[in-house]
Amino acid sequence: MTRLLLLLLLFSCASKPHGEVEYYSGVSIIRSTQNKKILASIPVLMRRTLDPYAKKMLEEIIQLQSRNKRSETLISYEIIQGNHFAIQDEARLIRGHAYFFGPDWKWTHWNVHFSQIDGSVIQGKMERSKEGLIGSKTITKSQGGTLSIEENFKEIDLATFKQIKKSHTR
Repeated sequence: MTRLLLLLLLFSCASKPHGEVEYYSGVSIIRSTQNKKILASIPVLMRRTLDPYAKKMLEEIIQLQSRNKRSETLISYEIIQGNHFAIQDEARLIRGHAYFFGPDWKWTHWNVHFSQIDGSVIQGKMERSKEGLIGSKTITKSQGGTLSIEENFKEIDLATFKQIKKSHTR
């Protein structure tokens, strides 16, 4: 009897879907909103894990600053209700919310609004394109001034993701 229960438990764990993983490579361009001057162009890798069963999504965002330097951020999205999600990063430096639109877990576009620990506010939108994701955000800095961010990410496969990440190993 114990073996049967153990087998049933193992089967139920093995058969439960673990979510879908998407991989992206692209660039975030940061501009001054006053003179439109490019302040930074940052190559980015992103791994998105969508888990409808746990009612959450994780984004691992890797900014590739130079050949041997990168910064990584893990952002968690958890359902509040319907298409409304709470956002928080692992380090608890940002908090906010997002609204997703389109078919559940296959969203076509979404809006985000979050605050950073320094009081800066980021608002923006993202949408699916044929090639991946495109978006724009505005940062209202706590000490004054605004910046804009343009994002363009192409969907890639796991092997390409690993290859690019490995080439920027610390």
